[in-house]
Amino acid sequence: MADPGSVPGSVYCTMSTVIYLLRYVYCTMSTALCLLRYIYCAMSTALCLLHYVYCTMSTALCLLHYVYCAMSTALCLLHYVYCIMSTNTCFPLRTNCGHPLLTLSVNRDLTSISTIPI
Repeated sequence: MADPGSVPGSVYCTMSTVIYLLRYVYCTMSTALCLLRYIYCAMSTALCLLHYVYCTMSTALCLLHYVYCAMSTALCLLHYVYCIMSTNTCFPLRTNCGHPLLTLSVNRDLTSISTIPI
């Protein structure tokens, strides 16, 4: 900056006021940019956490669907076994050559199941 003795007082005051205002604008803008950067970081962190929650929930839903499928398959197989066993009292299971493989005797309330080898 110029020496205060070489320029008139009003010019010196005006220049120093302009420089002060420019510094103030620069400080305000850099502070605003810093706050914007902070907001950006906070928002990207929040989005990252939301993505993590979404991934965790979708994985949990996928696992629940898998458990549901496994359980319904098991129930289907149990129903199939029950149907085979209840039908077998009338129609014994046979091998490919037509001989009886075994006969199941099933109590109607399913309290006792016994096999009788033939």
